[in-house]
Amino acid sequence: MRHPTGHLGAMQQNPPRAISSAKGSTITDMSGHTVVDGVGGLWCVNVGYSCDPIKQAIAD
Repeated sequence: MRHPTGHLGAMQQNPPRAISSAKGSTITDMSGHTVVDGVGGLWCVNVGYSCDPIKQAIAD
């Protein structure tokens, strides 16, 4: 996972993970590690991932 204001040198030492899924406030990477996404809401997911009421409102 990359933080948009992260230091490029640190990112080279710790390459970003490829995210395979997300639900609620958790994300899972391609290796199966699940973590809480504590900063995603600052930019794009302030109501969480895969929020059923929002998905239904869009579908309706």
